[in-house]
Amino acid sequence: MLLDAVSLGSSTSNSYDKENSNCGIKKKEQKRTKEPSILSSFLNRLHPCVCLCGKDDEYDHGRISVDGLDTKLDERIPRILADIDAYITAEQRNQEQENMYDFKSPTFLRKSIIMTERAKSALKELYELTDVKANCVPIVCTNKWDAIPCIANCLAVLHDQHENQSEIRRLACLSLKNLSIPFENKNIMVHGPYFISLLGMLLQVIRAKVSDTYLACIILMNLTYLTDGVEKIITYSPQQQALALNMREMDMCTPTTKSSYRPTPPLRPRSTSKKRATIDPRDWDTFPSAKRPLSPAKIRQPTPPRHCRSNSKMPFLGDGSSLLRSLEKLMCDQQPFLMSTATSMEGESIRWTVGCLRNLTRKDRHCTMVAKTEIPRLLLTFVEKSPHKITAWLKSSLEEMCLSVIGQLASSREGKNVLQSLQTVVILERIQRGAGTLRGPCTVNIRDKISFIVATIEHNRARTGG
Repeated sequence: MLLDAVSLGSSTSNSYDKENSNCGIKKKEQKRTKEPSILSSFLNRLHPCVCLCGKDDEYDHGRISVDGLDTKLDERIPRILADIDAYITAEQRNQEQENMYDFKSPTFLRKSIIMTERAKSALKELYELTDVKANCVPIVCTNKWDAIPCIANCLAVLHDQHENQSEIRRLACLSLKNLSIPFENKNIMVHGPYFISLLGMLLQVIRAKVSDTYLACIILMNLTYLTDGVEKIITYSPQQQALALNMREMDMCTPTTKSSYRPTPPLRPRSTSKKRATIDPRDWDTFPSAKRPLSPAKIRQPTPPRHCRSNSKMPFLGDGSSLLRSLEKLMCDQQPFLMSTATSMEGESIRWTVGCLRNLTRKDRHCTMVAKTEIPRLLLTFVEKSPHKITAWLKSSLEEMCLSVIGQLASSREGKNVLQSLQTVVILERIQRGAGTLRGPCTVNIRDKISFIVATIEHNRARTGG
């Protein structure tokens, strides 16, 4: 029995040692696998999903792996976009049936309600995905799907027949707001093939003055942070886009048959025996390079007066649905909501619109475009009639952003003249005297901006002698 006990103890000790040795080997293997190499860690840090996350814990809790997209994202995004596309298709069919027959059948109504519920749940899931910073870039920067045009189509439904449709538009705006934050997404959204349709949908929401207008203004402001996209955004005009498209189609569809073909006439020697015709001296200014009078058949029409061609280089200013005119109308129509200190959607729409203008007026040429509208006068009105005290003019407040835009306009020649004609110096000096001896970082910042604007306008007045 003693030998049996000893042998049993020795066998158990040997098995215990083997288990400990196996556990030690496994722990070493786990440590080897957990410790990445320097090269792999460096490459992982260069991944855009990691660069957008400020902390490691945000990246660890995201739904994307460094090596590639997570299978959950690959499965969820196509399903979400399919539900949204089905909803958009159902809405288009309902609209066509209503236009043709002036009524909607119960079958179409039931299908529309089902599609709307599916699209609502899909957009809610998409919004939760875009709330994670690491998910925003892979959703847009990929060739597997086109998320932006699919989401933007939800903004076209402006007739709120029931609450779900307004909820769909709001969720679509919230998702686009999150997706427009990363720089990579800004570049694709502005320089991509669907930029015109996206910007048209946003301006359609802004002109409709629905409850989600302030979200459209935020999306627009996010896109204007892309410096090389400001020119495309500020000069956007649906009429000019349609005109350019028609001209392109005409050039592509021009036939080259014998009936339309006109051969070039042969050159002929100049005849000196013919009498030279004379033209009206008033038309002579239209031919600065001409040294001799031309025949009446070759005389061009006189140049129109200067006041008639003031916007000839900026034709988008004549389009009431252009971006600048849409923002101008929004600020003018919703101005009464700023008279109260209470926060409202209309007031937030104006505030983010001014933030968009702050990004659009960084160059002198763009300041000249804005100076030709009523926007400078509206900005001065917002500052002059603000119900808030100057100590409440914090960073990114409406008054602070208005002063920033006025300061950038004062740096351009056209903006100086416009601000000088609006008595800007008198208004700002009155505000500065009303501040008295108040102190604080925000107050000092406001005073510095006012002093800069006043000094710039006064210097322009002294230089021009006005």
